[in-house]
Amino acid sequence: MITNRLINSCRGLNGFVSKSLLNNTTKNVITQQQQQQQIRNMSSWKNFMNPFKYYKENADTQQKRRVKKELEEGVLWDVKEFMKNPTMKVFVGSPNLISESQAEAVPQIKATDLNGNKLEFPNCLNNLDNKPSLLIVSVKPYHADKFINSWSEPFKKEFPQLDIHSVFLISQLGYQILSPLLKNSRKGKNNDVIESWSNIPIAIKKSNTIFEDFGITNPFSSYIYLVDDGKIRWKSSGLSNQNEVDTLKKLTKSLLEDKNKK
Repeated sequence: MITNRLINSCRGLNGFVSKSLLNNTTKNVITQQQQQQQIRNMSSWKNFMNPFKYYKENADTQQKRRVKKELEEGVLWDVKEFMKNPTMKVFVGSPNLISESQAEAVPQIKATDLNGNKLEFPNCLNNLDNKPSLLIVSVKPYHADKFINSWSEPFKKEFPQLDIHSVFLISQLGYQILSPLLKNSRKGKNNDVIESWSNIPIAIKKSNTIFEDFGITNPFSSYIYLVDDGKIRWKSSGLSNQNEVDTLKKLTKSLLEDKNKK
């Protein structure tokens, strides 16, 4: 009988010890996991504070890849690009219109013109009188002025009744902060165009694809679109040349003639 009591006591003691050891082990595992998570969080924060390392290791969206490229190219990227390609001709305009069935719709963006008026694209492109219009999309204010002027001046001279919209997609924080001052300084610079700025949100977790939607591969160039009924019927880039300007005029006239026949 005494032996049975000793056996039961030992069993109870073993159970208590085993349970205590299990609890301690579980707590230690949880504590280790928490410590590891804290280390990972600190490592991520340090990487984020080092943008070169952060974007090199976390370029998992289109927007992050664009930032990574700018960081890799350095502060003289614009100088190197202009020396390599002074006209910033990324692609040349086709001699023909893009067919209606193959034409892509203008991406939807919201912008504000130099007078503070809100614009929504493509709805604001000659929506009331249903005429073609010229849309010039750029990323770098001031860098792109000569490209814009090379298209807007001959187009406005030939078609004074048609709108020309010059839209800047502003993705750099410095430009966004200084935009009220900068936009005010640009009033009257080019009266041929309706200039507007669209601030692109800085997305860390979600990807912003507006650059890709417009086919922008070089942020120092300008991208020119002949738009009709909200669709891109012709496009070019960079500094215009006489052949492209003549082609643009001819194709715009053909669109106007088609509308007059209807």
